[in-house]
Formats: sequence, C-alpha cells, structure tokens
Amino acid sequence: KPIIYFASPVKNKSGVAVGVVVARYNSIAIEELMHLLIEDDRHIVLIDREKNIIFSSDWYYKDKVLKEKMADLPSVREVISGKTGIIEEFYTPHQDDVVSVYVHERPFGDFTGNNWSLILSVDKGKAFAPIETLKKALLILYGFITFFCMIIGFVSFRSLSTIFDESEYRFKWLINSSPDCGIFSNELPIVNI
Repeated sequence: KPIIYFASPVKNKSGVAVGVVVARYNSIAIEELMHLLIEDDRHIVLIDREKNIIFSSDWYYKDKVLKEKMADLPSVREVISGKTGIIEEFYTPHQDDVVSVYVHERPFGDFTGNNWSLILSVDKGKAFAPIETLKKALLILYGFITFFCMIIGFVSFRSLSTIFDESEYRFKWLINSSPDCGIFSNELPIVNI
C-alpha cells in the first residue's frame, strides 16, 4: 500500500512562515481503524474532486485506491458539486439498493480544504429496518386499540340497549295504566268551556 506524505508551511497572521507541518497518510493504518468503526454492511469511500479514490472500506474498491475513479453514482455527482445530503440509489458495484450519505469537505478557519468528499453507503433494507420495526409495532398497537374500542362499544351498546328497553317498558306502562294521560292517549282530551 502506498503512503502519502503531506507538507504545508505554517504562517502567522502577517503571512510570515514560522514552521512546517508534515504528515503522512498510511492507508493500512487508516483502513484498520475504519474497519473497527464500520460494520461489514456499510461502505465508506473518500474521494477527491476528480473522483479518485483516496480511501475505501468497500471490498470492491479496496485494490483500486489511488488507481481508479469512483463509479458515476448520483451521490458522487452530488458531492462533487459541493453538496451534502442523503440519497437513495442503486449501488452498481454491489448491484444493490442503498442509502448513501455524502459530505463535501468544507473550509475551516485558515484551512481551505483539499476538496475531498466522503460517501457512506448502507444497504437500504438495513437502513430502514428500524422504521419497518416501528411500523409493525404501530400496526400491532393499532390492532389492540381497535379491539379494545370494539369491546367498549359492545359493552356501551349493551348498556344503552338495556336502558332503552327499560324506558320503553315504563313508557308503555304509563300509557296503559292511565287512559286519560293527555298526549299519551289515543284521543285528545275534550275541554268544555
């Protein structure tokens, strides 16, 4: 694996060089660290502005680091244009639907950046698994609530039905027990003046 060395002058606010920062990028050490942090179903690819692969945790690009360019995916086109976001796409290296999160490097303070971009891709099924689990749990809860409401409705209907039956019985008793009951009788009362 190649090792990339970086060197940059350190300048004070007036632009006078006061030192040099030297660093090296050991792809093996970074790869080992990334594999500790990343599960097998997640793929991280670091690319530059020309889509050259600088780092990849994906087995498909493992031997293509610093040799080939990243596939022309929607997430790659978006991140190369300087955008940051999330996209659902077909990941051609694995012939799989994935959810990709892409971030373009931003300048910070005096650091202008290298114009690098990071893309993290996760299998769509695994990315949405918690949502599917929640959806199933909510459907089960909805079923229990519906069943509970039906039981309450049935009990309430039975109670109201009993009350109406008793009211009808009392109403009929009132009509039958007093034939001179005014509006409850078959005839209107005759009033002589």
